[in-house]
Amino acid sequence: MVWELQHGMITFGISRKQEAEGTRQKRKLTFIIMSSRYALLAIKRSLQLAIGI
Repeated sequence: MVWELQHGMITFGISRKQEAEGTRQKRKLTFIIMSSRYALLAIKRSLQLAIGI
């Protein structure tokens, strides 16, 4: 009984860890997408300023 409980907790911990890793990957991806989008906007803005629009 105790071993089953511990085993359950361990597997639960592993799944939680994998879940956390997955959300971290997603967050990283969204951050990359957001930052690239922001970079594109910044480039566009600086080009507009350079041209003088």
